[in-house]
Amino acid sequence: MDTKRFSLGGKATLLGRSRSLGAAFLGLFVWFASASSLSLNAPDSEFPYPAQYDNLLRNYKSGWTQLTEYHLSGLHWDQFIVVYINKDPMTYFHNYFEFLKQQTDGFDDDWDDEADASDFRAYAEGTIVLKEHYTPLDGKPGPRERLTAMVKREPGYDSKFGDWQYLWFEPETGAIVADGNSSDPLIFKSCVDCHSGIAERDYIFSTVPGIPVE
Repeated sequence: MDTKRFSLGGKATLLGRSRSLGAAFLGLFVWFASASSLSLNAPDSEFPYPAQYDNLLRNYKSGWTQLTEYHLSGLHWDQFIVVYINKDPMTYFHNYFEFLKQQTDGFDDDWDDEADASDFRAYAEGTIVLKEHYTPLDGKPGPRERLTAMVKREPGYDSKFGDWQYLWFEPETGAIVADGNSSDPLIFKSCVDCHSGIAERDYIFSTVPGIPVE
């Protein structure tokens, strides 16, 4: 598989720029925990999706950056997910470590979910963050569950919620479950309502710092 992947060296560079040693140690701990908990690659075959989305999602397995390996996500219906991004993966990693830094700059302070938005980066127009979802089975990734994606659209597309378009496809047929923004009740309830809680990170849950290189 030709998917571009990130090594610890790249993340260590970001850590070195952090003002907080606490963030560095915590970031490394989380990275090793996520890497060792389930060091498996996602299958090579792509999830199906309608032909009309081919220009958006074509070759996401081979041409995009794979941000995570399997990760059991309580934020996504307690399913295993694998995350890909089509461009500028450093925004994802920057926002991850920036959040850790802000939360660990003062260990005497209580953990605060309200992060300072000033040091986070917004994603560029055209960025696509795609997630493969797998049903847990005996503690491991099982059958395909769904394919979802967030597409950063032009300013004004949905300005109240970061101008993100949300896509959701059935796992076997690729049939469209949802396509739209916060004006769609299903999308608002299933996606936007949760992602709106991290508007300072441009609505993307950068909760896993990356994957090890084989």
